[in-house]
Amino acid sequence: MVRTMPNSSVSRRKNVGDQAVPVTFHYQPVLTSSDRATRRLLLNGLFEELEKRYGQAMVVFPDRLSVSGQSVEGEIQPDQFETLTKALNKSQIRVDVCTPQRLV
Repeated sequence: MVRTMPNSSVSRRKNVGDQAVPVTFHYQPVLTSSDRATRRLLLNGLFEELEKRYGQAMVVFPDRLSVSGQSVEGEIQPDQFETLTKALNKSQIRVDVCTPQRLV
């Protein structure tokens, strides 16, 4: 039996359009706080600020935040992908394209 895992972001399109590229945004510097709740607050604030700054080109799904991975799922407009990825890399945010997963 082969199943395709649903991409949670597909059903939550916001303002980036139907052809948005599903991605994961990774904050690369290691957070020094040992308190998980504090790290969650810091990451939420960081990713919310990025969405405010680049809101026309990207969207972030805060309920898909990974504290241990220091990452969050989101989407980027295809025509803004290269420009936004370069800008985010300068801010120490790595962008990875998400691909559908298949379970066998």
